[in-house]
Amino acid sequence: MKEQHTCTVAAEYVVRVAGLPLTALATLRFERSLQLIKNLLLLEERLSSSGTRLSEQLHAVIGTLAGAELRRPRQLLIELRRAIFQGRQPAPAQLAPELLALLPAELKAAIMRWQEMLQQHTVLLAEARRLFATELEERRAALRALAGQERFLQGLLLASSSLYLDCCRWLAAAPAEAGRYLDRKLEDGLLNYLTRMAAKTSPYSTFTALARGRFVPAQARREEVTAAVAEQGEPEHGRSVIELNMLLVHHIARALARWPAVRPYLSVSVNPSLVSDAGVLRFISRDDLGRESLATVRSTATLQTVLRLVERRQPLTYGELLEALSALDPQERRQELAGFLDQLIARGLLQLDFAIPEQAHHYLLRLCEILAPIDQAQVQALRARLLELLETLAAYEQAAKAHQRYALLQQLRALLERLLAELGLSEQPGFALPAKNLIYENTLLEKAPGSSLPPLESDFLADLALVQRLAGLFDPLLTGRLALATWFSRRYGEGATVDLLTFYADCSRESQQLAPAVRNAPAEALLTPSTVLSTAQALPLFTALFAGSTFEQEELSRVMALRQEVARFVADQSPDSSGVRFLDRQRLRALLEHCPASVKLPPSLALYCQLYWQDGQRGLVLNSIQSGFGRSLRRLSYLEAHLAPSFPDAEHAEVHRRQALASAEEPLPIAIQGVFGSNLNLRLPDSGYEIAYPGCPSGGSRERLLPLSDLLVQHDPASQRLLLISRRLNCKLLPIHLGQMSDYWLPPLYRFLLWAFGETPGERLWSLRLLLLDQPLRHDRQDAGERQPRYRPRTCLGRICLDRAHWHLPPTCLPARQTGETHFDYFLKVQRWRAQYQLPARCFLRVNPFDFQAAGGPGEGTAYSLSKERKPVYIDFESYFSLSLFEHLITKGSFGLLLEEALPGETDLLPAREGGSVCEYVFEVNSEGA
Repeated sequence: MKEQHTCTVAAEYVVRVAGLPLTALATLRFERSLQLIKNLLLLEERLSSSGTRLSEQLHAVIGTLAGAELRRPRQLLIELRRAIFQGRQPAPAQLAPELLALLPAELKAAIMRWQEMLQQHTVLLAEARRLFATELEERRAALRALAGQERFLQGLLLASSSLYLDCCRWLAAAPAEAGRYLDRKLEDGLLNYLTRMAAKTSPYSTFTALARGRFVPAQARREEVTAAVAEQGEPEHGRSVIELNMLLVHHIARALARWPAVRPYLSVSVNPSLVSDAGVLRFISRDDLGRESLATVRSTATLQTVLRLVERRQPLTYGELLEALSALDPQERRQELAGFLDQLIARGLLQLDFAIPEQAHHYLLRLCEILAPIDQAQVQALRARLLELLETLAAYEQAAKAHQRYALLQQLRALLERLLAELGLSEQPGFALPAKNLIYENTLLEKAPGSSLPPLESDFLADLALVQRLAGLFDPLLTGRLALATWFSRRYGEGATVDLLTFYADCSRESQQLAPAVRNAPAEALLTPSTVLSTAQALPLFTALFAGSTFEQEELSRVMALRQEVARFVADQSPDSSGVRFLDRQRLRALLEHCPASVKLPPSLALYCQLYWQDGQRGLVLNSIQSGFGRSLRRLSYLEAHLAPSFPDAEHAEVHRRQALASAEEPLPIAIQGVFGSNLNLRLPDSGYEIAYPGCPSGGSRERLLPLSDLLVQHDPASQRLLLISRRLNCKLLPIHLGQMSDYWLPPLYRFLLWAFGETPGERLWSLRLLLLDQPLRHDRQDAGERQPRYRPRTCLGRICLDRAHWHLPPTCLPARQTGETHFDYFLKVQRWRAQYQLPARCFLRVNPFDFQAAGGPGEGTAYSLSKERKPVYIDFESYFSLSLFEHLITKGSFGLLLEEALPGETDLLPAREGGSVCEYVFEVNSEGA
């Protein structure tokens, strides 16, 4: 890395706007009850401190009482002292005038004042209990008003249809009868989705809207940052884009491809992974469920003839290929030739598809166009069914009311059930329509809060350059890649070159041999400081390779030594007077100048972040760091194009010039256009080079497609890294993932390309926090009985918040609800608990992800990292309804909970026009001069 590294932020960005203003949740707070409880707690504090003093004074008096005649009074005073110390009402005999006459006048007067305070406490407690019951009904009415909003109901319909129906029954009931339909399950479910809609920016449904944002000159948008929160306004409703689940679409297309009447019209091509070696053909085979396997077939003269014919005559249909082969066969064995071709297709050597690009808009409509000329009754009947399906989707997109959409959703389900039955899919074992996610909804805003922001100031850019460096040093895949390179050099030799599939096959075999040893290793061996926990748990292949070679590598030792040095530097930074830990830029920059050669500067990062108001200027808090290269903007552009030409921003300008990122020294970024059954991978493609992947038709030209068989793996001794090389282009390649789907769910070989040679696609910020910022929260068995929360202050680099303030709450300090405890009693109990530990009123809670024992051991890390338990839940302790979510988390957090400050909060959201709505921005940071 160069000493004067700088970075740039792309001019355009994505804004994700929460569907409800965050301030809407304020209507669910028990403000009047809380005021009484606040007074109650202050009174309890006075009673406690006064009781301690009185107890000490009584102890001194009791010690002076001697003699048989004073035995009874002495016993009563002991009981009085105990009652006062414990803050409970003394018995009448303990306050009898003749007993108190034995005490000094000042002490007697103080006890009577204490007794008056205790009576005030009793009255205040009764008043708070009464007011809470009244306010509970008022807040339920507020909950009813929020749940009745059309946007919420439309989102709820897709999130949980059963909860939607229960909610509709509750809303339709007369106020006097509504209580019959509202139980705790419904109440908890509604609050869960309402808080998600207001406090988080979930990617699907009307819970969140998307918009394109642009940085504009500061003077043109000065009003954006002149105040923290403006008057609350109703957000724009936007336009809906409805997408049928692509997994269902692919099932339909594959089933249709088996029909004899359709087959001749399909495109046929050679598997792009096919490699011939010493009379054996090796390739990646994918079945109908998308499962991959490494397959081999003995090469024959007939097979080679067919493969050459298919290669030479592209584009080619199945019917044309069969005709061409029949013309070469003097024995006219057409039926046998068709059977032979079907075997090649079933084995995966040949690919058969509709030649519809994976990223095509209106996939089903294009499928109908291909079916139109096929003169066969069954095909045309099914085509009519598909067109009816498209009409229903369009009607859903235009429907303005949730009840209309519900009826259309049921109609859509019935259509799909008939369609799948006609295709024979319903008869397949284990196949069924999903209970939810038949469709996905994306809401687009033409103009959103925060869609025009002043550019980030120079100090932001300087600090973002340091964040880039930290992301490179703490790359969660770095240690695995170093281990893989070491294993490669041992097996093939330093500087060696092998073809990709050979290397992949050898890695798979090695992983299978090493995996049992890794699984049986003691937990402490996997949790050594020299490993990245996310790598060790989520990347089993790299873990296996890592186990045999890590500690032999000098390069790895240098990386880990620098990581530990940076971690010590952070731990040494003391919080300032406001409780914030600010990192010394100069010292951090000096440390990062010593990064080893294997640490690469990420060329493009996507920062998922929020803006907040801090001391009269903007602050930026990081939520996530992932790879960039226009991922979010490409997805947004795809959705905008769906609304073209009416949508003003549908005309897409090239987001990134990938070739500009490549040079003689730097690799060429290259993607795979596959959807792999996930709508999250649908995006606007570009005209650059791409890797041709089995089962993924592309709309790119053949000259721009690089088959897997073209790829080589080369060891670079200088950087201790493996390079991916294109034979045809004679250049280095950098595989990148441009879809929004988590890389954990991608096909195995695709994952391998990204993890071994590519730009780390997934989360980098957690890896940075785990290795750099988590020391105060690490947990071992010796701490299992701890009763005090552990606190970690907010950690900032200038105006960039790298980590919000955290409290680790061990199980023993959590306020579990006892059997029979009333609503009010538990509400009061939680307020006492929060006051005791000085915890914020609003926060995000999750099962403690820093304690990997909470995942059930090292082998369960991947399951934990992909489960819903890792997701933060917004909690407002001032709303009783929120405490049900809190109770649920307590039962899940057997190793404690992690409480994170809600930053930004209601009073410091930016920009001002958000009107209290949470906005998350996806800023792309690109290297300049790296």
